[in-house]
Amino acid sequence: MNTIRSSLGCAAIAVCALLLVSSMQTSGDPIPSDRIMFGESGQGQFVELWGPSPPKANDSYLVSFSEGKFGIIYVKPGVSATGGSGLQDLKNRLYSGGPFNWKLELSFVELFVFQNNGDASFGPEDTVISHQNIANDTYELISKSMNTANWGVMNTYTAISQDGLLSVEFVTASTFVLYDIGGEIDPRDIHMNVRISRYGLSAGGDSIGLRMLVRSQSSTGIHYEDGEFESTLNITTSSPYAGGLVDFSNLAYIDGVTRWAGQSWDGTNLTLSYPMANTTLQDFVFKVRSNITYYESTGVEPNPVLYAVGLGLATAAVATAVVLVTHRRRSRNH
Repeated sequence: MNTIRSSLGCAAIAVCALLLVSSMQTSGDPIPSDRIMFGESGQGQFVELWGPSPPKANDSYLVSFSEGKFGIIYVKPGVSATGGSGLQDLKNRLYSGGPFNWKLELSFVELFVFQNNGDASFGPEDTVISHQNIANDTYELISKSMNTANWGVMNTYTAISQDGLLSVEFVTASTFVLYDIGGEIDPRDIHMNVRISRYGLSAGGDSIGLRMLVRSQSSTGIHYEDGEFESTLNITTSSPYAGGLVDFSNLAYIDGVTRWAGQSWDGTNLTLSYPMANTTLQDFVFKVRSNITYYESTGVEPNPVLYAVGLGLATAAVATAVVLVTHRRRSRNH
């Protein structure tokens, strides 16, 4: 009888321990941490300064668009950058060289029509029919903000060129959100959706090209990686936890239909090409690397639902043990 009681008691304790352990979930997987943003916009431009929510160490990055140029400046941990004293001013003096620090500038410089004589990417075998310099275009900017489900904010800036040929939409968020075009945004991401309208472009070719000038500064440079379905500009530094990425799909929406887009990189210029259409739309994602923009685990923490289930089952096991022991006592007395 003591043996039975001990066995049942041990079983109950084992069930309780097992379910308690199974209810624990590690927070070792990185969870995007919230960011704090100061922003200014107007007259065809915007600038945002992003910093981490306390108590994370202070790294910062500044995102801006002005006169057809989009830029990111990342500053290593320990550099204090706060808003309120003129963010455009801050943009000009924020960057300094260092193993963690980096900056990127992407400029829209040319739209052209060409006859494609080879593969989807624009190359020397193709014939340019006409081209239009857009490096000095001015833009009208429309901005809006909305609250997110996670008590954050999502900002959308739409810049439209003076002739309407090019429009660019930027989306940033202070918390993790789902986004209808890009799928999802964490606080390190900046989405850029580029839309081209053929109206005003000459006829005579079967393809449209967009040339962008890319400049970067970092301790180890920028590298182009051409994947099967996605291409990447990788800004690297001497630290694996710093730097950034520019990801863009090799697919684009051509008059609302998903089709292959071409891309080529010559070390300075990124050239995108599309079949001739009324409108094209392609999504870019700028990702800022920073290991301190994530919450990391220092242990385990219980999942309350699994914990409650485990506690209930363990209680049931103990109750069953008590009933069985009581039943055996009565049977023995009779």
